[in-house]
Amino acid sequence: MVNQEDFLVERWMDEFETTVQYQIAETCCASLSLDEVSAITGKPLPLAEIAQIPLTYGAIPGTAAAREAISAIYNDSVVGSVPKVTPEQVLVTNGAIGGNFLLYYSLVGPGDHVVVVDPIYQQLQSVPRMFGADVSLLHLEEDAGYLPDLAKLKSLLKSNTKLVIINSPHNPTGAVLSTLQLEQIVKIVKDTYKEFHPDGTEPPYIQCDEVYRPVFLTTDESTWPLSIVHVYERGVSTSSATKAYGLAGLRFGWVVSRDAALIEDCLKHRDYNTISVGLVDDALAAWALGNGGWRKLVQHHLTTIVLPNAAKLEEYVTSSNGAVSYVKPTGGTVVLLKIGGVKDTVSFCRDFIAAKSVLVVPGETFNKPGTIRIGFANKTADLDIGLELLKDYLVEKRFVPSPWNL
Repeated sequence: MVNQEDFLVERWMDEFETTVQYQIAETCCASLSLDEVSAITGKPLPLAEIAQIPLTYGAIPGTAAAREAISAIYNDSVVGSVPKVTPEQVLVTNGAIGGNFLLYYSLVGPGDHVVVVDPIYQQLQSVPRMFGADVSLLHLEEDAGYLPDLAKLKSLLKSNTKLVIINSPHNPTGAVLSTLQLEQIVKIVKDTYKEFHPDGTEPPYIQCDEVYRPVFLTTDESTWPLSIVHVYERGVSTSSATKAYGLAGLRFGWVVSRDAALIEDCLKHRDYNTISVGLVDDALAAWALGNGGWRKLVQHHLTTIVLPNAAKLEEYVTSSNGAVSYVKPTGGTVVLLKIGGVKDTVSFCRDFIAAKSVLVVPGETFNKPGTIRIGFANKTADLDIGLELLKDYLVEKRFVPSPWNL
């Protein structure tokens, strides 16, 4: 039997998310209906066309339309001359979680070494370990803005390192790796591996979980950093239609890499699990994201929810007199709040949920006790009420002095 670790954040969400009154733990941009997608993108819903699609397995890597839509996201979301992503470099998967799993299933096993940043979405640590890899954690520190320490990264690399896993925008902190930082990570990985293997053995792959890309806390696209696939020929990007676009119900994700052998290997391994994505999901995703739809959806979320709520959150933290603190996020939809004077945030969160019926996630699910993770890009009303109830609870329980300067 495979030794599978409990997925702490998913277990926590499953325990509470259907019973609370207010939800500020959700990580997705507000989920959209098909009618809303049509209105935002200006494209009529192609129900008649979809109704005529024969429900076969379809194109196993994903339809041409879907893969073209995804490649366009990578090509059109950056400024400057960078390697173009082709549809052939895209493999459609069952959500980003399916893409991550497929990547590790295809790439790592006993005898391989993997470096993973910490904290991070637990799947990215646990699944490589589950497949028998030796996993080293690159700890991200608050005083460094939750960005990787390059010297520490170098010290963790080994002669058998097969894969380095990073995440930007970062879950759970909202930190974003700049293009320069990505390039520095690539250089360290390549140069260090060359020291181990001067014969020219291929260096490790670098995966960046980019599921929150391109939700950057600015509408100025000229400032958006490059993707890992733009800066490294052995870079791998995993993402989905879920977090940034509000289309979680499609269960539609992807793996992108310029390394043709890796894409082919993932295809071969997928023969043994999901085979393909449902044709209806594929068609709807291609319609929603294609022909610039991805940009209209992201800009909609940024202007109506993400940026206004990020500003509210900043005001909330600033006026708390140190009761709560954070590293200000620069991307994504989540943030870690440090709760002053609280070390056991599992007990704190359980008591808070019982008292106020507001769902938050304890930092212990990300190896960060003393913090809670909240999402700020879903329902604005829930965020407003949830933060107010958190303030009330902190004051009532004397975690902070009263009055709070709000």
